[in-house]
Amino acid sequence: MNVRGVFSGLVFLPVTIVCSIAVLLARPFSRLNQPSKIMRLWARSVFWMSGIKLVVDGEEHLQERKPAIYMANHASMIDIPILVAVLPGHVRFLFKHTLMYVPFLGQAMMLLGMIPINRSDRSKSVESLRKAGERVRSGIDVIIFPEGTRTKTGQMLPFKKGGFLMAIQEGFDIIPVTIHNSRDVCGRNSIVTYKGSVRVTVHPRIQTADLAMADRRQVMSDVERTIRSAAQLRGSDHAKPVIELSHGNS
Repeated sequence: MNVRGVFSGLVFLPVTIVCSIAVLLARPFSRLNQPSKIMRLWARSVFWMSGIKLVVDGEEHLQERKPAIYMANHASMIDIPILVAVLPGHVRFLFKHTLMYVPFLGQAMMLLGMIPINRSDRSKSVESLRKAGERVRSGIDVIIFPEGTRTKTGQMLPFKKGGFLMAIQEGFDIIPVTIHNSRDVCGRNSIVTYKGSVRVTVHPRIQTADLAMADRRQVMSDVERTIRSAAQLRGSDHAKPVIELSHGNS
């Protein structure tokens, strides 16, 4: 029986609530630093409780601190904690708008500067992308899952164009990120985890400052191909551990 995974799933919700309350208390005194530290602590606690180890390949592509848009594949409930734990600096993401109504969590996410998006309403989606652009202009990195939702089959879904249009229009760099085998440690709609390793491949940034809207299809194709090809390779054998939290036996 997966005792540790069930336990971590049960503890995940109260830990999330506690961290959300901490964000609510810290936000009046610190707009970015303390809330970001709390968010990263929350993410890393997920892996400590679960016995999951994260390794990263391409860490050199995270050295430049020019704000950018991270675009990643999305297959598991644990993908957001993975990216929050791995990516440096102040990182915010677009999230499904219905989460705004979850007590404590919704308020904390809004105070953190996360961006709700309602993909069923085009005008609201455009407004959410506009807000994402504001975050990047203010020096905050933004995470976008261009598939728009978690895949049901494990195969990547077609990318949606909105994030690419915004990136080109604003001249923001795009950093593709491949998350490998996250479904092996946490399901699509489950908070029960399984001990194991997850690899994250960070790819070279793509500059869009000199691109035109006519280039959007090519950029979208390049990003999708980059993420997909790395997912098929399942990461490099020389990936560097960034979080060693797999100590102990389940």
